[in-house]
Amino acid sequence: MLALIIALSGCSTDAGVTDKPAATSISFPQTDLGQQSMWVVEQLESGASDTSEWEERMSQQLTAEVSPEALAEVLQTDIAPRGPFVLESFEEKDSRAVAKLIDASNRRIQMTLSLDPADGTITGLYFN
Repeated sequence: MLALIIALSGCSTDAGVTDKPAATSISFPQTDLGQQSMWVVEQLESGASDTSEWEERMSQQLTAEVSPEALAEVLQTDIAPRGPFVLESFEEKDSRAVAKLIDASNRRIQMTLSLDPADGTITGLYFN
């Protein structure tokens, strides 16, 4: 999973650039998926480096794949500099959400987040 997050940082193509004006921001829904997704975006925009909160929000399954420290570092180094972000659309089904974001360069980023339905912890986080 860490490789998927890092893969985005290597992208420098203008394929995602749009001539449209920046999207009008919508709100994240008041659901577990919506609130966890909003929290991730807030972490990206705040530059927060406290990994203890990441550790609390990540499932054991996810922490077995990547440490909270490594995930936070990759996000702050490779994704956060593209902000601030505007939420363009948000869809959820079962325990997975897809948030389409517009970055500061007017490029689209898709964030996919999945949760453990039993405890609401993050089981997956992908950007592309």
